Amino acid sequence: MATYYVHKSGNDSNNGLSLGAAKKSIGGAVAAASTGDVIQVYRGRYNESVYLPTNTKWNLSLRAIGHVLLDGGGLLADGFYLPMADSAYGFQEIVGFEVARFTSRGVALYQIGNGSGNHEQRIKNCHIHHCAN
Repeated sequence: MATYYVHKSGNDSNNGLSLGAAKKSIGGAVAAASTGDVIQVYRGRYNESVYLPTNTKWNLSLRAIGHVLLDGGGLLADGFYLPMADSAYGFQEIVGFEVARFTSRGVALYQIGNGSGNHEQRIKNCHIHHCAN
């Protein structure tokens, strides 16, 4: 299990394994993370849509450190997109984020396939507002 760091002064070419080598985007950290990892996102505004693939990244936790705004700014997308795939076992967790201004959903949970997996999506202490759906 590893902890990945995201900071506005980071760079997605960094390995993300320390605050001094932080990733710049949440998506960059998700791409680098594996099952069981934690992603700590430090204060700031992040203008991106975040896809959490449940078929390859189980027991993944994203935690806001300080005030973190996932700002759609008119993006034609969901804020956090969490597909629940068949044969996915475990959880995904999003804690402490503000999510706003997406033209679709702030947080989208989708069932893919027949639902044969055993998984849960945990959304804790988040403020989701001003999204289209």
